[in-house]
Amino acid sequence: MWVPTELAKTKHHRIEDCLAVIGQEMGRERRVVMVDEADLLKFSILEMCRNINERYACPFVFIGEMGLAGKLERERRMTSRLRRKMTFNPVSQADIYLYFESALRLSLPPSDVALIQRYSKGDWRPVLTLAVSVERAISASGLKEIPDGLIKEIINDRES
Repeated sequence: MWVPTELAKTKHHRIEDCLAVIGQEMGRERRVVMVDEADLLKFSILEMCRNINERYACPFVFIGEMGLAGKLERERRMTSRLRRKMTFNPVSQADIYLYFESALRLSLPPSDVALIQRYSKGDWRPVLTLAVSVERAISASGLKEIPDGLIKEIINDRES
């Protein structure tokens, strides 16, 4: 079980031992457990998280694709315990501009912002991986700003 490893830096193989560590740690300091790609979990694992939440007041944040909502809504005992649901809209041009500005301290021209948005199809992951590639290219060349055509070149390399 993964929770004790993250909470207390210990590793146990028996469920009872794992639950004991979770109980001790939640009593010592209450923390939130974030589960990314929760839509890929089997329902039995989601159910186990619900049980841990009830037993130890251990809050969980599930992050996942749209299938997660459907999986949770199959069981009333799961949906009745949901505190808040958030849906993220597709990434906008303003999001892209602000991300490059704040994370990389780089100003993008509107044409590059539009190009990135079309390339990303509204998903954050392509924006993030593209930003990493841009930052590496700029750092490697010692530049302080994005040269004309760099964004298009990186996108073309990825699409071919």
